Amino acid sequence: MIVEQLRRFLYPTLILLLAVAAGSATAGHPADIPIPDEDDEQSASGSPSSPFWDNIQLNGKFDATFDFAQKDHPRAKHNGNSLANWSNYHSFLFLNVRFPPDVTFLGTIYVGERNVQHFFQVERRITRNLRLAFGRILVPFGYSNFHRFYGGVGGYVYESKMVPSIWAEPGINFQYREELARGLDVEGDTYFIRRSPATHSSVVLSSSASDKAGIGQRVKFVILSYTTVWGSAFYDTYDNAAGDHMDELLYGADIRHDFSWLGVPYVRSLVVTAGFASLNRDDAFDFGDFRSQYYGDYVRLTMNCWSRVRPQLTYGTFANDSFTEPDVSREHHFVASVTIPDGNLSYLIQYQRNWEDTRGGAAQREDDLLRVQLLFEF
Repeated sequence: MIVEQLRRFLYPTLILLLAVAAGSATAGHPADIPIPDEDDEQSASGSPSSPFWDNIQLNGKFDATFDFAQKDHPRAKHNGNSLANWSNYHSFLFLNVRFPPDVTFLGTIYVGERNVQHFFQVERRITRNLRLAFGRILVPFGYSNFHRFYGGVGGYVYESKMVPSIWAEPGINFQYREELARGLDVEGDTYFIRRSPATHSSVVLSSSASDKAGIGQRVKFVILSYTTVWGSAFYDTYDNAAGDHMDELLYGADIRHDFSWLGVPYVRSLVVTAGFASLNRDDAFDFGDFRSQYYGDYVRLTMNCWSRVRPQLTYGTFANDSFTEPDVSREHHFVASVTIPDGNLSYLIQYQRNWEDTRGGAAQREDDLLRVQLLFEF
């Protein structure tokens, strides 16, 4: 399988990537923000025309989603026995404020009824290439700080497999950037967090580690602007019900390639993203003897050749080897979707084909899903 081969290639390099990034922590995200004139009376008055107000940005994301699910899908059980559900997966207002020259605030000021998705972080530029973020920070894991698709599905609270769609915890994060060579840039995050007791703070990490400290690292390599590689790792410890001290490691890697460098019509519009994530627990942690309890991978193909429609195909697998579901060894998820942009609006039609490798004579689940979504963003 392509994803398994990707895992074999990327996993041996993950520790090396983290080591290189740790030694490169001299970079960040320069903030080219105009500095207001201290003698400008209009700026001091705080009127709407002052530079300060120019540094405030409000964004929002809201949707109405109709899910028609087969009887074994989690969405079919959400509202009693109903197989068809109206939902609002996105109910967000984001506030972004820049305080020239070195401070930025980003956070949610409205998250609907899902308070666990609330986050805020203050960023301070320390040097040209190094920034510090603190608050209830977005945990940097995977190729995005929002939707991850390990397992083939994700982005919604009922479907995320390895990590939640929005993973936010109290903590601090050092962000850096460095140009290692011409055409090769590295960016990274080194962060320290306290696991919150919220039930959705993670999908597979142990709830016994709530209120415990954790440490993580993510590195990103940009190669000739067409290929991007991410390596991520998060580590924490906890005591299980038997009183044993447990070590817990969540790690993964992602790769994205843009074919726009090709001159072939349609092919040059393709973007391929793939990755995996694995969770390992042990009471005697040994880097030479990984024992995966949860594993998810994905391959995603996006076409950007048409301005009025964007098709997308995703395939992934999710393995649960913790034996909490003894009749299912591996889940397969194939998702076909079409997005139609319309200014600030977009319309999504999506079909999920879900099936399982079973053992012990267990029957296949009836858990396919058809989704229609109307999304508004500003």
